[in-house]
Amino acid sequence: MFEDTYPLEWTGRQAVVTLPEHIDVSNAGQIREELLSVINRGAIALIVDMTATASCDHAGAEAMVRAYSLGPPGRVRGRRGVLRGDPG
Repeated sequence: MFEDTYPLEWTGRQAVVTLPEHIDVSNAGQIREELLSVINRGAIALIVDMTATASCDHAGAEAMVRAYSLGPPGRVRGRRGVLRGDPG
């Protein structure tokens, strides 16, 4: 059985992954792998909740983009990624 590193909630085939307070090179690879795992488990909508995220460097942003782009070709089409949080 797979253990999720970050909080994960499912509603049907929609998944919400809550990311940590700081995202950088030290955890970006792990985040990318977790997001890919959720996609590969059948999520048709993946919401990345960054409400509690105070900082996200280029490695973190790249991890999210790569997870989206590396998903299986037939399943990425129509998938939507939503970043949720306080932009201010």
